[in-house]
Amino acid sequence: MYIEKVAIKNFKAVDDMEIEFRPGVNLLIGDNGVGKTSILEAITVGLGGFLTGISGVPSKNIQPDDVRIQLTEMGHASSAIQYKTPVEITSYVDVEGTKFAWTRRRKDQMPNSKTTMDNKQIAKYAQEVANDLSAQLPLLCFQSEARVWQTRRSDFGTELKKKLNDRRCGYIGCLDYSLDIKEWCLKMELVAFQKGMKIAEYEAFKEIVAVVMQKMSDLPEKPVISYSQQIGDIVYNEAGERVCQSRF
Repeated sequence: MYIEKVAIKNFKAVDDMEIEFRPGVNLLIGDNGVGKTSILEAITVGLGGFLTGISGVPSKNIQPDDVRIQLTEMGHASSAIQYKTPVEITSYVDVEGTKFAWTRRRKDQMPNSKTTMDNKQIAKYAQEVANDLSAQLPLLCFQSEARVWQTRRSDFGTELKKKLNDRRCGYIGCLDYSLDIKEWCLKMELVAFQKGMKIAEYEAFKEIVAVVMQKMSDLPEKPVISYSQQIGDIVYNEAGERVCQSRF
């Protein structure tokens, strides 16, 4: 899955903006407060349209706090707030040569207002590919510095337990900046112990993390990734010398 373009209107700090992306790494540069984080969060809401087609996976919607506001000075010490609506996020995506475009919209800031979607072809595609066990699912993940200190989403454990052995569980919270995957790792450790064997998907996860950490930290060797029951967290061992707590 490749995001070609996103059009954002009245979302948080963004008034009206279109951004095109290229395959590979794209870097957003700007002063503080101009809306870089708002753009990233808008993309996650837009990609939530894909998740609406996967049963049991909550989708991130446009919240009342996401509506852009404009302050107008009224006198010397007062101001008036104007809510700019509707909020619209249009995503243009290429999936293996097939083009998809859809808009997620919230008409106003009222609490009972819902997020709507005008074109559900991407949701239909998501449903089909999720039900096809031979199909490769797109990788979606939103990483944020907030993950270092924020707690996980309140429904993560409940939703995950419903389908802990189903590959759909990988999409639960994938676009949430405060996702915690320790529970899944603990589950894999217990299954490995009970079966007396290595779990293929867990070993693949640890290998991917180790390769990324080696390249990002310019380490001579790949660190060893594991779950520590003593610490209650994912840890890594560098060159067999020191064990450090890891954060995802």
